[in-house]
Amino acid sequence: MLFVRRLLVLLSLGTLLPAALAHAQLPERLAGELTEIQRAHNIPVLALALQIDGRVVSKVMGGTPATPLRWGSITKTITALTVLELAARDQVDLQAPLSNYVPVEHWANPWRASHPVRVIDLLELRAGFPDLSAAEFNFNEPVDLETALALNPAHRITHWPPGIQHGYSNLAPGLTQLLIERVTGKPYASVARELVFEPVGMADAGFAPDTRLPGGFEDDGTTPIPYWHMTFPAYGALNAPLNDMIRLLDALQSLPAAKAARLYRPGGRQLAPDFTFDYAAGLYPRVRQGRIWHTHGGDADGYRSRLATLRPEQRAYIVNINVDNPAVLRRIERLLEAALTRDMPAVPPPATVEVNLDGLAGTYYPSSARFGIDAWQSGSRPTATVAARGSTLTFTRNGRTTTLWPVAPGQFRRDHDPAATVVFVRDEDVLYLQGELGNYARVDACPDFMRAIPQCDQR
Repeated sequence: MLFVRRLLVLLSLGTLLPAALAHAQLPERLAGELTEIQRAHNIPVLALALQIDGRVVSKVMGGTPATPLRWGSITKTITALTVLELAARDQVDLQAPLSNYVPVEHWANPWRASHPVRVIDLLELRAGFPDLSAAEFNFNEPVDLETALALNPAHRITHWPPGIQHGYSNLAPGLTQLLIERVTGKPYASVARELVFEPVGMADAGFAPDTRLPGGFEDDGTTPIPYWHMTFPAYGALNAPLNDMIRLLDALQSLPAAKAARLYRPGGRQLAPDFTFDYAAGLYPRVRQGRIWHTHGGDADGYRSRLATLRPEQRAYIVNINVDNPAVLRRIERLLEAALTRDMPAVPPPATVEVNLDGLAGTYYPSSARFGIDAWQSGSRPTATVAARGSTLTFTRNGRTTTLWPVAPGQFRRDHDPAATVVFVRDEDVLYLQGELGNYARVDACPDFMRAIPQCDQR
């Protein structure tokens, strides 16, 4: 407890953000652990900030708080905030079909009549798209939006009905960028600056290459990785110093309730809309230290980053390393999460309830795929088995078994989860499993979009 008290004292010495930034020293033990990680893994720049109640402790090892860094997919949070501000100004209806704003020639949706791609589906990555094709990911030249849209347009097709399940995709933010530009008549970068960067105070943030960047490196910390231009800046091109990202943290913590609800609670789920453990507009939940953090990570070819918030408790952190070493980033994240929660009482898992488990057991096959659509449709992905065991379910995949405890009809948690993280939901005769374990459909009655999958050829 002495360590936590010292951390809280140091945090209390800071000034409120964003009027002024306080860069007090980290507690000695935490600073020592981070220094050892930086040394052991040859990390040129390690930048981080911890925030409690609007006050901050930050440290940049190998640079300064003004050193620009690449933040990868945390850009999606900026993109979501931009669209949410357009919605607040009545320029965009989040529940409206995307075709109200963008011609359908830019994508194909076989379920357009019953399940149109809505604006909210783009923000919550629930539009039915897989990720970008290799041709789009690997095209490492700065291009305008028209050129980016011309790269492999045949890949831009929904593979399951929009709205029914989350599927992480960098294609959806590309269409979101197109939406922003069509609605405003301005470049995405200009609109993000006007609606997000300037109000928040992110004076040095942007999406273009910055000569002051320290460079990104392989996991050895010495082999440079070329700058990744990205076909659609809206999915991952954010460059900003730690100073600016601290201001973003403060803005996320102090959002008005209505706008915050969009970032912290999904608003586009068409199946089991009361299930909240799902990707929202620019942030997603994950369980760490027995709590639900709302977070986003970033990967920008040589930079790895994480933004994470505990909004009700007003605690948050941001971290960036300029080496491509996700395992080391996870180790740093655990240290920061422990530092922020060590003085907080544990959150007891929700009580279990009695539910009928008989109709949930069976064999399940993934109902979505981020990459390798052909492999998914050929049936090469592993199935999962759900079985009833007393008053619980077990989920087994690749030899690993997870116990699922019922906490509400159709909703389950793992052993120490502080809320429901898995949901079973029926859509006509199809039974889906969704949430922290992934997306699955039981193979006794697969949905139409899975009919070609061999495991589903049973009905």
